[in-house]
Amino acid sequence: MSNHESVKAKSQLKKSTRARTAHTDFVRKSKQVTLNKRRRLPSQDMDSDMDDVEFQQLVQALLASPEHTLPILEKLKAGLSVCSAARLDNVAESGVIPILIDLLERPSSTTMELTQVLWCLTFITSGLYEHTKAVLPAVPTLLTFLQNADLSEHAAWTLGNIAADCEEFRLHLIRHGAIAPLVEHLHHPQPAMLKVSLWALSNMARGVQTSAKAFFDHDIGSILLALLHANDTPDVVQELLWLLSFLTAKEDKYLRWLLDHDLWTGLLHHLDSKDPAILTPLLRVTGNLCCVTPEAAAWQPPYIHTIASELRFLYMLKRLLWLDNDSHVVAEAAWAVSNLAARDAGVVASLVQHDFIPRLAMCFRDGGYDIRKEAAFALTNIAVTSPSYAEQIVALNVLDGFVHLLSVPDLHVVGTALQFLENVLRHVPRGVYLVESADGIAALETVQDGHSDLLATKAEQLVNEFYGESYDAPFSPPSDPPQASFAPIDDVHPPTAGGRGRGAHMTRPAWATQ
Repeated sequence: MSNHESVKAKSQLKKSTRARTAHTDFVRKSKQVTLNKRRRLPSQDMDSDMDDVEFQQLVQALLASPEHTLPILEKLKAGLSVCSAARLDNVAESGVIPILIDLLERPSSTTMELTQVLWCLTFITSGLYEHTKAVLPAVPTLLTFLQNADLSEHAAWTLGNIAADCEEFRLHLIRHGAIAPLVEHLHHPQPAMLKVSLWALSNMARGVQTSAKAFFDHDIGSILLALLHANDTPDVVQELLWLLSFLTAKEDKYLRWLLDHDLWTGLLHHLDSKDPAILTPLLRVTGNLCCVTPEAAAWQPPYIHTIASELRFLYMLKRLLWLDNDSHVVAEAAWAVSNLAARDAGVVASLVQHDFIPRLAMCFRDGGYDIRKEAAFALTNIAVTSPSYAEQIVALNVLDGFVHLLSVPDLHVVGTALQFLENVLRHVPRGVYLVESADGIAALETVQDGHSDLLATKAEQLVNEFYGESYDAPFSPPSDPPQASFAPIDDVHPPTAGGRGRGAHMTRPAWATQ
């Protein structure tokens, strides 16, 4: 996970936004997940019912006779559409990839042959690092094909798959000048070409080493803002918002440029969407706008006030904080609220006034781990703003959940739970007893035994301060605190590594398919 930005709240406890740093690849959770998420799927009429023996015979036929290739390439494309790791390994080891690249560069290759070769390379680059790396020599030719009306869309798919693989390949594409021709295609009148160009650019904009400068040098900001106002095609809007989610996660100067040029007004145009595929990146962008780095503290807060004062936006967030919605969207909405609540007491007061506390508490009590995690950050940021807010939150039966979070593998979540419980101990009436009643002492001792030195020291300090020798537990509490039901810790799966709020749990990229 990446940095948390901390600021002092009135309670003297630290609040945080999940930092606006671009994340590493979150998609490579497993070989099969990678294949499923990054590939371009075949058309529905493609016959891919081919066993491995027949496929190997096709590979050998292409190796033996690269002159009469169209029928072989068509069948090879169908065989590759299965996108199994074993089949792609066989292709990589067979030596057929250099032949496919030679066919791309052969002057006598027909448009039909080139189209089939590009399909094959698109499937190959949907595999693992080694498969994609073998296709890198084709990059200069692929870039020239972006100028070919018959081949540009196919070439963009292959380039997008290459970019999705890793930072190394993204930088390779940028060094070879891939951004300029793809940005040029953002003026394309056909939605299909516009969509794949946005998708390829968003894959190139991932990662921590990719600067936004390379994109803004080609005037991408003005083009994207124009599209945001003018285009309502769902697939295009989806890819456009994902690209903006990556660009707004980069250097502050480019975020400021987008805000100065009315990005927020463009986003308002899409607030009424009900499509999770649009809502997820829309929430990601708005959450990014509310992440304030220390360097941006002088200029960014007025923009956040504008966002927080937009009732349509607040109503959208509340509408999405229902567990009947797509779980990924609920988690993103809670994340956006946590960033809104991280800096300004006036913004937090507005959230409280609009009844966000009960909605977040419900998500925290009854949601899955990803939702509970994001709701925990939001509730903590609200709680440390005012003791009265902390009391309201504790009254909604969340203490058991925060105690449970002390045992999850994610240290940032543990730290947040520890912060919330410290606030309860210090500022909530009967908070010391309430935490004890939720088995908080045992949980704090667990943190001392199994987590980072910093968290262990803090947990030990709290136990000694509030439950030391002088602690006198009440013998007859007025009432037993209500019990909540939470998923067992064994069922909790920590998120993949990546930037907090910027892809650690990015749920379903725009290019993922069912």
